[in-house]
Amino acid sequence: MKIAIAGSSGRMGRMLIEAVLASGDLRLHGALDVASSPLLGQDAGAFLGRQTGVPITADLDTALAGADALIDFTRPEGTMVHLQACERLGVKAVIGTTGFSDAQKVQVAAHAQRIALVMAPNMSVGVNVVLRLLDVAARALSQGYDIEVVEAHHRHKVDAPSGTALKMGEVLATALGRDLKDCAVYAREGHTGERDRPRRRHRRRPHRAVRRHRRAHRDHAPQQQPRRLCPGQPARGTLSRPARQRPVRHGRRAGALRG
Repeated sequence: MKIAIAGSSGRMGRMLIEAVLASGDLRLHGALDVASSPLLGQDAGAFLGRQTGVPITADLDTALAGADALIDFTRPEGTMVHLQACERLGVKAVIGTTGFSDAQKVQVAAHAQRIALVMAPNMSVGVNVVLRLLDVAARALSQGYDIEVVEAHHRHKVDAPSGTALKMGEVLATALGRDLKDCAVYAREGHTGERDRPRRRHRRRPHRAVRRHRRAHRDHAPQQQPRRLCPGQPARGTLSRPARQRPVRHGRRAGALRG
């Protein structure tokens, strides 16, 4: 099967190219990228030190003509243009792009009536199993529980929340008989390009827990650790000097034993 890859110089695009080249029944047929990419004209396998004979191009007809399927993990605006070309050229599509608006989802559904199309926010088998488990958990814990989805990503992640997190929210809301648009509260939302500051990485704890944790350390000054930690047992004696200087973990913060 002849495969074209969209976003071929991005993180996911390169992973897809490597997977196609390693496959025994797939052949790299086309490599698409935006017109502003500095890698246009280079061989799509150059990052692997391989010559595939497939140059990276911004021309849709060049990349898609003769292809059996396009794999697209890019941005919604680009994917919509790619789908139009796929429909015109009779090319199947596998879409992993996330962040579509409601109007764009309607257009994708219309394309699916005319060409073979697979679309999912996450292609992982494990994640799709988790989605089923979330549905079961939400129905079982529908009374007396609040639900929070917390995610963490590498610093280059573009969209927040991710498509996977949104799908989790949709599954949970549907299981509770609600619409995610009406009940969701987002800690952050948008794309990296829409913000002046880079994404900041946060610990996997609810904001109220972080706030409570910091207040506890602010109001209570560090105290010397007692030598007798277990009631009814004799103390083990004083620590040697090297051990006194050893960093320890206490309340998720690093400190040092003091004699």
